[in-house]
Amino acid sequence: MPSDISSVTPSAVSTHSSKKRKKYEDLGITFVGPKDVGFKDHILEPLRVTWAKSAPTNSKPPNILSSQPLLQSGVIIRWKDYELKRIAKEFREYKARQYDEHALSTLCFDSIVLRDRWIENDLVDENDLVDEDDPVDEVGLVKEDQEPILTSVRRDKWKPHKQGPTIPGGIYTYDWDIEPDTTYAVSIRMFDIERRRQLNLENSQRWLAEKDVAVCPYLTVEYKCLDKGGKESHAAYQTVAASVLWLYQRKQIRNDLDLPLNELRHYLITLVDSFYVISEARFVPNSYVVRERVTGDLRRIDDLKLYIEWSNAIHAWGLGPNASSFKKDIETLLERKRSQKPFPTPSGTLSPMGPPPQRPGELQQGACHDRAQGSSEEFRET
Repeated sequence: MPSDISSVTPSAVSTHSSKKRKKYEDLGITFVGPKDVGFKDHILEPLRVTWAKSAPTNSKPPNILSSQPLLQSGVIIRWKDYELKRIAKEFREYKARQYDEHALSTLCFDSIVLRDRWIENDLVDENDLVDEDDPVDEVGLVKEDQEPILTSVRRDKWKPHKQGPTIPGGIYTYDWDIEPDTTYAVSIRMFDIERRRQLNLENSQRWLAEKDVAVCPYLTVEYKCLDKGGKESHAAYQTVAASVLWLYQRKQIRNDLDLPLNELRHYLITLVDSFYVISEARFVPNSYVVRERVTGDLRRIDDLKLYIEWSNAIHAWGLGPNASSFKKDIETLLERKRSQKPFPTPSGTLSPMGPPPQRPGELQQGACHDRAQGSSEEFRET
C-alpha cells in the first residue's frame, strides 16, 4: 500500500464511501470517492483531468436558442424582471436565514434548475379528443412521419452505475457511482418507436443513461450548503467525475465509429449557497480538461441574468446540436450492426471481427479542443 494511505481515512470519508471501501480493501485496493480526501490526487490526476479555473465573471454564451425549436421547452428560463428581483431576494434571504441544502435545492428547482414537461408523444390518452386528421393509427401510436417531440429529462439523485475509465496503477479505484443532485439528459423519445425497441434489445447499453428513459447526459448540477457542512470541493469533484464518466461513454461510441472526439463535451454547474460556477468539460490531447466559463452570485440581478443566459444556451445545445450528433452516431451504430457491416480499422482496412480496440494516440498532440468541427460548431466560444 502507498505511504500516504493515512491521508484517506475512514473519518475523512462519507458513510457511503466507507461501505464501499470494505469491498476493495481485501483486494489491496483503496476506494476513493469525490467526498474523500485524495480524490483529486488519486483519481482525477492519474486520468489526466486538468482544471482551468480562470473564469471571466461576465463571459457571455453564444446565442443559439433562436435557431433551435426549443422555445417552448420547460427547461428554458423566461423570468420577467420583477420575478428576477424576487428570485435574487430569495437567495439573499436563504443565506441570511442559514437554511439547509434541501431548502437550497428546492429554491433552485423553483427558479433556475427547471424540469421539462414530460410529453408522451407516441401514445394518445384515451380521454384526449382525437381529431380525424390527427396522425394516429388505430392502436394509438404516432405514425412514422410524425416529428418526435424532444424533451430534456431531469433526474435527481441519479445512480447510473455506468462503467467509467479504469484508474491507472491498480492501487486506488472509483466505481463511477456519481450520485449527482441533478442530471439533464435527452429523452429517449428522440428515437422512433422501432429504434427504441432496438435499443432495449441491446445486450450492452453502455451509451444509455437510463433504460427506457433518457440518453446522452449533457449537464450535471450539484448543490452544497456551507453552513451545514457542505464543501465546494465536493461539489466540484462530483460534477467533474460525472463529466469524465459521460465523456468516456460517448468516446466509446466514437471509437467504434472511427469518428473524432473534438466536438464532445459535458457541462457542469456547482451551486454553493448563492454562488455558482458553470464549467465545460472536453477532450484535449491525451486528457480531459474542465474549464470554468462563468461565475457569479445569484443574489445579484446581473449575475442571475447571466446564469439564465448560460443555462438556456446549454439546454439549446444539449437538445439541439448535441442530441442530433448523438442520434446520428447511434443510428449509424445500429444500422452497421443490423447489416453486419465490418468496422473500419485505423489503417483503413476492414475488420470482420467488429470494432477495433482503442486507437493509440487517438488524441494526437497538436489537436486543439478549441477547433471543434461539425454539429457543435454553433456553440463555440465567440
